[in-house]
Amino acid sequence: MNSGSSGDSGQTGNDGQEANINLRAQMLQLLSTRLSNYSIKVIQNQLDLMRKSSFYLEIQHHDLPPPADRQQVQQPLCMSNETLLALIDHRRLNRMLKCASDHVKLRITLLDELYIQIIKDCEELGAFINQRDPGLVDGNTQRAMQDKLLQVHEALNEFDNRLKPGPLYMKHKLIPHTGNIPPPEISLSLAIKKPVMFDRFKSYTTSSSAELHWAIASQEPQGEATEFEIHFKILRPTTADQGEFGTVTCSSYSTQIANLIPGRSYQFSVKRVDDYTLVYAMWIETMILDTKAVSTGSEHGCKKRMLPW
Repeated sequence: MNSGSSGDSGQTGNDGQEANINLRAQMLQLLSTRLSNYSIKVIQNQLDLMRKSSFYLEIQHHDLPPPADRQQVQQPLCMSNETLLALIDHRRLNRMLKCASDHVKLRITLLDELYIQIIKDCEELGAFINQRDPGLVDGNTQRAMQDKLLQVHEALNEFDNRLKPGPLYMKHKLIPHTGNIPPPEISLSLAIKKPVMFDRFKSYTTSSSAELHWAIASQEPQGEATEFEIHFKILRPTTADQGEFGTVTCSSYSTQIANLIPGRSYQFSVKRVDDYTLVYAMWIETMILDTKAVSTGSEHGCKKRMLPW
């Protein structure tokens, strides 16, 4: 009997050690893939990009079927965006924009919390791998770490899902039902637009002007047709500089701002021109550039040439 008990105990010990080795292998695989230094950097960049992005309410309308007395016409009745906007109750739209803004703020907060949790779990897994001998892990610890692995995978999957825009629930219909004709069917969703970023390598100043270039983050420069708003102001203005600020609007990805004062610091900012569907945009790209000073020995920006006599 004793011999049999010893054999069962030895088999149990071997099974436990094999399970521990398998658990360690799963941890190492996770730390070298979804929790590698590169992957964590990608997650950081995704979170930073989400914080800087602009969110818009996207209204999709579904074309109405032809009326009963025109059933021979097979095509549905199309509706332009201008007509749709005229039908929308703007008080209801403003309430929906407020709800959508709260939704975005909650989403970003959850992403922040998930990121903190992922970093914490990554550190715990790394510490466990470095400090534990596979043969010294008991059953309770093994089950706890197996649960931790499952928790990490769930957090990573939820983080990925929260990055994607999705449909929005409409508590109230945006188009009121008046008369005998039913309102068109519409649905709402969030659209995410990546932030506008200055190109700091292409942008430069002269003594009296600034040449500014920008692009959409993670996108080709001509990938989005939109209108931009550029603000500029002089920093630490003197009494004579009080009027040194302004706004420029353009639809290209560069502009020149002239009539600046030499040897001064200017702050520039760029963003998309706001429209009525904007839900959330808390970040604006800014950049500080110094105009070149004009030396006292210069005239019209050219150095004087000394004659040989």
